[in-house]
Amino acid sequence: MGEMFDGMSRVKKQQTVYGPLMEYIADNRIHAVSIKAYTPAEWARDRKLNGF
Repeated sequence: MGEMFDGMSRVKKQQTVYGPLMEYIADNRIHAVSIKAYTPAEWARDRKLNGF
């Protein structure tokens, strides 16, 4: 979660997170990643909707 994701599409958010991890994915140090990237406003909204 971070304000850096504000205004980004879901795909762009994922690309932003994947970028620094690509070295580890390429050499199989990381096998799989599940990304849920939120702005603070999205997190607050989804937290209420999902009962967190």
